[in-house]
Amino acid sequence: MAESTSKQQEPSEAEETTVLEDRISNLPEPLLCYILSFLTTKEALATSILSSRWKTLWTLVPILDLDDGNHHQNGYRFSFADIVSRVWVLRNANPFPLQKFRLHWHYHCNSIDVDTWVRTAISRGFLQELDLEVSLHQPFNLTSTLFNYAKPLVVLKLGGSIVINPPSSSSSSSSSSLGFPALKVLHLHSVDYANHDSFWRFLTCCPVLQDLSVESFSGNCPCNFKIIVPTLKILHLHFLHLSYELEINTPALEHIHFKGQLSKDVLLKNLSNVVDAVVIESLYFSLDLEEYGNRVGGFIKALSNVKSLHLDSFTTHCLYNASEFDPPIFHNLALLKFDDGTSFWHGLLPLLRQSPNLEALLLQKVCYHEEKTSIFEWIVMSSRLKTIYFEGFDGSMDELKFVRHVLKEASFLETMKISSSCLNSEEKLHVLQELLMFPKKSRTCQIAFI
Repeated sequence: MAESTSKQQEPSEAEETTVLEDRISNLPEPLLCYILSFLTTKEALATSILSSRWKTLWTLVPILDLDDGNHHQNGYRFSFADIVSRVWVLRNANPFPLQKFRLHWHYHCNSIDVDTWVRTAISRGFLQELDLEVSLHQPFNLTSTLFNYAKPLVVLKLGGSIVINPPSSSSSSSSSSLGFPALKVLHLHSVDYANHDSFWRFLTCCPVLQDLSVESFSGNCPCNFKIIVPTLKILHLHFLHLSYELEINTPALEHIHFKGQLSKDVLLKNLSNVVDAVVIESLYFSLDLEEYGNRVGGFIKALSNVKSLHLDSFTTHCLYNASEFDPPIFHNLALLKFDDGTSFWHGLLPLLRQSPNLEALLLQKVCYHEEKTSIFEWIVMSSRLKTIYFEGFDGSMDELKFVRHVLKEASFLETMKISSSCLNSEEKLHVLQELLMFPKKSRTCQIAFI
């Protein structure tokens, strides 16, 4: 009887065949190509050895993602250029057009190859996304190729040794026949500009642009970053020099992120729809701190309609040294995030006093200082402030003093949220037990350690 039961439990030959069946290879071809589209071209190409079904499947994927990465260090027999050229030959053997081309090439980069591959990618007129980052001994002018052939582009990301030099006609009435009528996302990171107005002329050829990211790390060629784009919604700016002019006139802008050094030549208009702003300063210590602080204060004053504002410790340092920071009322400001790191909280006091509807403070690395008494008084007296979110908590004495002081005096606080990446579970539990022992003026205040 036992022997009979044992035989019944053994899987049949048909069942074993079912278990070993390659179900992935039996999926429809469009679904397999969709799966491969999440891989780099190098990874997708590696699947060609699986079976005859997979041999050319990667060539049907509408994406080429090529990055030299560590290629130069791995002792390959063929150069990166040889490999990419072979990939193009195999890819062009099928009639399916390319929709996305990403090329990051930093070692032994050749401008002739780059131009050839980009022309090949956009020549069929279906390319929607181009992500190009190259490192060359001499800056490379690719603009004419893009302007003449890349009208379907929706996303354009350029970085490295590329010169932005739009055709002169792009700023005239004939711009409709050139440029990027469908472009919505534009990233220009550490590129060069042929002339003072090259950036602005480039933007005039992007009539529906919504997302713009600009990084400029060298002031060797001063540029006018004139951003007058009625459709723009997202703007990221990162400057590590002061040799530039900046004009922002963007009535539809909703999100702005500024990082780096703020030039004296800044003009801000039509920012009434901005709801989220991040201002992270890099101090230029050779400047007069009072004058630079006034400059930063003026920038923040132009953001008076935001609902969320993030300021880092260098920005608060600037505001602390400003003599003319007299902000308007920030009626819509509900969330203020700032990093401590220094003792320049007094720079925030004018802003806090002009934020009658502030409901949440998100703090990072808070230190307790007696000279911050006025800030603590504002926190504990505010009837609107409901939540304090404390990031980067490590359980130091200064941090515990801060939490104890707020909990003891804040009458209207509802939630104190604390997060830590340096404490283990046992340490978090110990700190939480200590926090729960602190006296609380607000009976409804809840402490959460997340």
